[in-house]
Amino acid sequence: MDNYGWTTSGTALISSDKIILTSDTKSQAGSIWLLKVRFLIIFLPVHFRNWRVKIDFRIHSEGKKLFGDGLAFWYIKSYADTGSVYGVNERFNGLGIILDTYPNHEKSEEYPRVSAQLNDGTKMYDALKDGFPTEFESCSYDFRRSSTNIFISYFGSNSTLVVEFEDPIHYIRSSCIMSDFVLLPTGYYIGISAATGDLSDNHEVYSVDFESLDDMFHVDRQTSAKYEKVKPELKNFHKQIPEAKRESGGFWRFIKRLSLFILILFIGGTIVQVAYMIWKKREKERRKRFY
Repeated sequence: MDNYGWTTSGTALISSDKIILTSDTKSQAGSIWLLKVRFLIIFLPVHFRNWRVKIDFRIHSEGKKLFGDGLAFWYIKSYADTGSVYGVNERFNGLGIILDTYPNHEKSEEYPRVSAQLNDGTKMYDALKDGFPTEFESCSYDFRRSSTNIFISYFGSNSTLVVEFEDPIHYIRSSCIMSDFVLLPTGYYIGISAATGDLSDNHEVYSVDFESLDDMFHVDRQTSAKYEKVKPELKNFHKQIPEAKRESGGFWRFIKRLSLFILILFIGGTIVQVAYMIWKKREKERRKRFY
């Protein structure tokens, strides 16, 4: 893999067959940013409304039970703002797909996991909580050790984000994230970063394929340019209630419905009883007239 169209930052190194974002060494952070699409005279930032990225990567080390921290895909406004989120600024502006390999937080999610983050530059990514307060979708997938393909597709024409993994040996795809609420502007930069802290791993990228999907939606360049001022945000999105709360809410809904049912039975029974007493009284009076 050569360095045509890429710029590097931090500890990232480009060799003939791969990009080494970090070696298995503590306290490293490296990133690469796509500046030009091969064979096309198009300079990024990305001006496509609909696009897809395929990344062939590997995160690994030898004989270790503890490792970290992970790798991230970015579609953000500025690639020059470095920080502590896998080498990117904590208040990034755009989309981040975080492939986290070590749990800093006490929540019981299974790791490795994928966290989808959307930020307009005003929110702080909390690394100590693995970004839980600001994520809008997530999934667990064992992408560590062996080479893995990840597909990140954004269909801006219908505000849909899709994240899939593929086994590069058997070519079996697994769905990870699908959200129909994601608004992203055009004109942002695509990049990949990784970081190590007190724990470490090798974070390597073997290939990156980027393609426009605008032809699929019959979107021309002028139409895409209209979306440059769109604010990164979630449209009509309601985050799912955690399972424990959902179960608790379901229990109380059952109690309320049961109470309402009993109340209706009581009122209905009372009405029937009163009606029966009135009928019985009238029937008794009617019989008296025949004596």
